[in-house]
Amino acid sequence: MAEEPGGTDEAAPDGPTGLAGWLRRLFGGLAPSERTRGYPTSSNRASSMHLFWDLPGRFVEVGVTLTILDEPRTDDLYFWALQVGFEDAASGRRQGAAHTGPQWAAQHPGHGAVNWGGYGAVGELDGSRGWLPSASGNANSVDYPWRVGVPYRLTVARAPGDHDAGPLAPGYGAARANASGTYVEAPPLGFTAWRATITPLAAGPDVGASADAGSPAHTAEPQVIRDLWAPGDLLVSPMVWSEVFARCDASPVRVAWSNPAAIDERGDVHRVKSARVNYQSVADGGCSNTEVSVTTTPDGLAWLQSTATQRRTRPGTPLRLTGQR
Repeated sequence: MAEEPGGTDEAAPDGPTGLAGWLRRLFGGLAPSERTRGYPTSSNRASSMHLFWDLPGRFVEVGVTLTILDEPRTDDLYFWALQVGFEDAASGRRQGAAHTGPQWAAQHPGHGAVNWGGYGAVGELDGSRGWLPSASGNANSVDYPWRVGVPYRLTVARAPGDHDAGPLAPGYGAARANASGTYVEAPPLGFTAWRATITPLAAGPDVGASADAGSPAHTAEPQVIRDLWAPGDLLVSPMVWSEVFARCDASPVRVAWSNPAAIDERGDVHRVKSARVNYQSVADGGCSNTEVSVTTTPDGLAWLQSTATQRRTRPGTPLRLTGQR
């Protein structure tokens, strides 16, 4: 049985009960220079990494391809996500943000899940039920047995028929059916329904989180996760990130992000040619052994992220990654 996230490692010199923790209590404010063992000590007990896209503008669709190259070997939660912000076109006011992507989560069959959830000014955003069942009972996370080595396209776009006519559109709010049953759904007046979709781009090897033949992860069909209701009608500030709740000395888990792009209201495609990476600092409880490298592919930039690989940059220092198509 894996230790719960946030557990301590008595033998780790930089753990909360180690020498650095004792010195912080004695002198105050002294933080360790690295953390390569034990669990992260951040407020949410995770170590995180963010890749901020250098992509200004306002969009109606954002997408990126994610390939998970290694299966985690613990029951701890792993979360890899595409994040978008919401903005009101008329006022230019920011209206919160949301994230979507696969999870390695023990509460779901085969540890496979996919999430679409976020927050606005008044708290967690509401939305439709998931198109798939959820063993965890969490409305944001549904069962999705993704597989190692398969590239998955993550997209966020306006739900069909939402923006132009809103709740007055024919059939809007009509009864719909999914794996969880029949229900009525429609965003409140003034809100936009944003749909997150995951699409396998190749069959891939039969390894990783197990999936029965014919399940969503074994087809090349787009799978709607759910619709999320946000007051903003445009997407801004796209990025990708990961949160790893495992020990810093857990076996490495590599993922590759590729072909990040966005579509504006005119239908023009904007491809990402540079990004900035930022690691959660050790002082904030993160691990110091996460690394991100960048390569150029025919589809644009590709980033390879690995945990438990000695980082080459100082924790928390932004590193500008550039490449040309």
